[in-house]
Amino acid sequence: MTREVNEKGYFKCIKHCIIQFRFETVDDVSLRHFGHQNVIDGISLSFVPAIDGSRRIAVEVESLSEMELSFSCRRAVVAGLTPGLPAEGVYTAS
Repeated sequence: MTREVNEKGYFKCIKHCIIQFRFETVDDVSLRHFGHQNVIDGISLSFVPAIDGSRRIAVEVESLSEMELSFSCRRAVVAGLTPGLPAEGVYTAS
């Protein structure tokens, strides 16, 4: 983020990229307070033991709203990185 603002009054951001995650063999999903504007503030990944002795990945999605999302999965993959900004949202100039 820079100190400059765009036409909408938001700080200009540089070096952004759109990240696509793929979570495989998902279970233990908990989703609460899902609404029309669920702003993700962060995603935390940690290893946790499974009942069979293998390792699972615990995923916690941190939200700026009241939304709560967590799940576990066998594997988490960064499926794509695209330099740039999303087509819509506060980062667009239009």
